[in-house]
Amino acid sequence: MPAPKEKQTFYSIIIAGEVHNITGRKRTPAGYVTLCIKSHPNGDKVHGYVFEHRVVMEMKLGRYLREDEIVHHKNEIKHDNRLGNLELMDHTDHTVMHHIGMKRTSGTKEKISLKSQERWNTPVITKEEMVSMIDSGLPLKDIFKKLNISQWTFYKRVKELGLENYYQGIKGRKK
Repeated sequence: MPAPKEKQTFYSIIIAGEVHNITGRKRTPAGYVTLCIKSHPNGDKVHGYVFEHRVVMEMKLGRYLREDEIVHHKNEIKHDNRLGNLELMDHTDHTVMHHIGMKRTSGTKEKISLKSQERWNTPVITKEEMVSMIDSGLPLKDIFKKLNISQWTFYKRVKELGLENYYQGIKGRKK
């Protein structure tokens, strides 16, 4: 007997009023469980796999999760996707929760910061670039735009680069 042309449906789920067929389930090398849901809008583009913990949370909420929403495993067991073990949080809160109280060298902090910038497409700005922009006399809004960063990121970089004395000079400058 020849193999079926379509994958067999294990079961169906409803998210945001849409029915999705689950045609596969596997564990990733990192220990997470993924579900093959070809019709899911956030599935990987090749095979349609979605993390099971995200699907469980979407079913509870009745909507699809945004890219910036993280589903945290409370007991830190990556394949334990019971609803009581899952918690929805934003990326910042999740990072802070996992790293609070950790002692790291400045070199390690810099590596983490650079990796985060790569992941979130935050441009790397040198001290010389910041000084040049501050000294240019441009309104702050134009500096943010030219550096392609938010106001919050700008002030964070001023502090990281030890340019607080320059900050005093631009504090009253028009945004």
